[in-house]
This record gives sequence, structure tokens and C-alpha cells, in this order.
Amino acid sequence: MEKEKLESLLIDYIDGNLNDAERAMVEKELQNEGTAKLYRQLKEVMDLMANSKVSVPGLSLKQNLKKHYKLRFQNQNQRVGNKFSSSLGYCELQQLSY
Repeated sequence: MEKEKLESLLIDYIDGNLNDAERAMVEKELQNEGTAKLYRQLKEVMDLMANSKVSVPGLSLKQNLKKHYKLRFQNQNQRVGNKFSSSLGYCELQQLSY
């Protein structure tokens, strides 16, 4: 069986998304040591992903980025004098405000 197809089936097997025939086919393939090793690796990765928590950047990072962009676009506008750059900088700063 192609490795990509096997990986897809193993992921669905781990998630419990196979019908009886597909599950039986995967369980037969799991008798092969290479397939069993691949299963263990995928299971470990999927378990880690399922148990990981999402990190949200803190307020200080947002404030520092906003300050950085403001200074960056002020400096850029002083050198170039480009109104479009100023508008673009303002839009980016507004996005950080949300």
C-alpha cells in the first residue's frame, strides 16, 4: 500500500473514522512492524496535538508591536514623504487595535 494512503488510513483509524472493512484492513496492516511503528509515531503526534494548549500573545506584545509600527511608519514617512505609506501604516496600526 502507498505510504500516503496508509498514513491517511492510520489517521482515520486513530480518530475512529473508518468503517468495519477499512478498520479490518488497517488492523491487518498493523501486523507489519513498519506499519506498527508508523502507527505509534502518528498516534504520539496526534496525542500531543490534542493535548497542547493554544498560546495567546499577551497585551505587552501587542503594545510593543503597535509602538514599533508607529515609529517605523513615522520614520518612513519622514524619509519618503509618501501619503500612501502613511495611510498603510495607519491601517496596520488599526488592525493591531482590535
